[in-house]
Amino acid sequence: MLFSVVLVEDEPLSRIFLRNLLIEFCPDVHVVATASTEEQAVELINHHNPDIILLDIELQQGSGLEVIKRIKNKSSQVIFTTAFDHHAVKAIQFSGIQYLQKPIDLVSLQAAISIAINRKQSGECVASEHLLTTMKNDNTPLCLAIQCGEKMEHLVIQHISQIYSQDAHLVIVAEGKSYPISNSDIKTYDELLKAHNFIRVHLNYLVNKTHIRSFDKKALVIVLSDGASIPVSAKKADELQMRIGKG
Repeated sequence: MLFSVVLVEDEPLSRIFLRNLLIEFCPDVHVVATASTEEQAVELINHHNPDIILLDIELQQGSGLEVIKRIKNKSSQVIFTTAFDHHAVKAIQFSGIQYLQKPIDLVSLQAAISIAINRKQSGECVASEHLLTTMKNDNTPLCLAIQCGEKMEHLVIQHISQIYSQDAHLVIVAEGKSYPISNSDIKTYDELLKAHNFIRVHLNYLVNKTHIRSFDKKALVIVLSDGASIPVSAKKADELQMRIGKG
């Protein structure tokens, strides 16, 4: 079975390059159409209802984000492409939609296509719906997408109490439930969640400030709302006490 792809790219050479890569090195997909503008993209996607959309964020005539808003059927797996650090990238990261930084290399493209196919086959919740919700909320995400094995989960950010590293993977705790994830690191989530009241209290621990119940500065331990005890680095103690005003 071949999975259909609509490729949206406004640069002619990039469009030809990506199309050739898909044809030659991604045998499980079939490019059914290419577009260079927002209007063309909306028309072709609505007509073909593709399994996968490879979509440039910035188009000379329009926007990839507007394409997502305007298409009728939002069941397609979307892979965004961008040539620079677009302001929407963080919202895209929270939503769980894949994105590729230009110039796009073959390995990254193949990996993204493989993930899109797996998600399509599993009938996984389409992340574009979460991106649209974030865009309606003034680009402030309410949920964080995480990949747990073959399943994607969307966790309400306010419900996440802590993130910690354990052996070769991370664990995210939300509403008393633990979600192990791989292929990531705590630094990534530290940078992603700084604007959401998360504090890096230890090399291996990131906590949600709103879930901190108490902080014992002498013992270098905080207790969270769910009763979990978290170690605090001595280097972080003063900063933590200043930020939470507890001790």
